[in-house]
Amino acid sequence: MSKQIDELFSPERLRKNWEKAQSKESDENTVLKNKNTPTAAFDDLAVSLQERFYGENLAVLNLLLDSLHPVWESLFAEDAGKNNPKIDAAEMILTAHELLNQIEDLSFAFNLNKSAKQS
Repeated sequence: MSKQIDELFSPERLRKNWEKAQSKESDENTVLKNKNTPTAAFDDLAVSLQERFYGENLAVLNLLLDSLHPVWESLFAEDAGKNNPKIDAAEMILTAHELLNQIEDLSFAFNLNKSAKQS
């Protein structure tokens, strides 16, 4: 009986299980990291706006998203900023911030208008 217990809790046997568990955790972390990509953030923003707004309000926000999409892609492309890193990156970041601020301001205004109409 003692021999069976020793085999059950032997370091060699347990080490195999630990290695399997560690490899599974690293695979799961890779999947989680890939969910937080800039492209996923842009897609999440688009989906959120689609779910919250409709009609003319959504059309205006979609125009801003259409303007933001190429800027966003060029900012987060693998070769971003290789042509002229200081000027291109600064201009693109400024443009992205302006468009995101406009989307935020308009969505806030549309929510206020929606709340005022409901009361």
